[in-house]
Amino acid sequence: MSLAARCLHAVSACLVCTESYDAGQRRPKLLRCGHTFCLSCLSEIARLSASTERCRTATSGSETLVCPKCRVTTALLPPHHSVAHLADNFAIVDFITADHSVAEPEVYCAKHPDKREKYFCMSCCRLLCPACALEHASQAPSHTIRDVESAAGHYRRRLRSALDYCRERLELLGRVLREAAEERRRISALRLSLEHLTGGVRDAELLSQTHTLMGLQDPEPHLSSPTAPKTSSPIRLSP
Repeated sequence: MSLAARCLHAVSACLVCTESYDAGQRRPKLLRCGHTFCLSCLSEIARLSASTERCRTATSGSETLVCPKCRVTTALLPPHHSVAHLADNFAIVDFITADHSVAEPEVYCAKHPDKREKYFCMSCCRLLCPACALEHASQAPSHTIRDVESAAGHYRRRLRSALDYCRERLELLGRVLREAAEERRRISALRLSLEHLTGGVRDAELLSQTHTLMGLQDPEPHLSSPTAPKTSSPIRLSP
């Protein structure tokens, strides 16, 4: 199967049954997570989920359908609770109903106009026709020359590895951001506690200063009460 045919099949076929979409029982239905599956497969998944109590009833009265790829739930809204009432993937509907024919693009060599460029030099990153590939291999024997589909598969694998790395970095960044947010919440709680403690200390100092001022304004008497004046004893005259 050519590269164009594989891409066409990946877009126009259900990921569960691998059957091509159509306007009937294989109609493409779009889930909340963004994945698309045919009506027949989703109906069977909903039936099996209901029989094993995986399809739970929410507080709003709606049932949920679990995506078979990413496990994200999609609500089957009342009153029908039916997969048939999910939104269609209109991009795929328009694609499968359109009158078109997909042909693999033909790129011809500028040096040999009658020959297609079917090979790719991995070292030079350039397309080559069979004649140019032979000439290039003789001139640069250390270069790696592959057919176009093999080279495309190689770069797809590299892209998948890069995407997986980016997803891991993104998950790590998410954890760091969540930990930072939690740390900010702890710091905010500590700041509020310190402000409350500082306010209590400040109130105690003001109260102490108030008592001191009141003591200076109304001092208690420290002198004893005055005694009665002493009377002089009478002078006695000798006879």
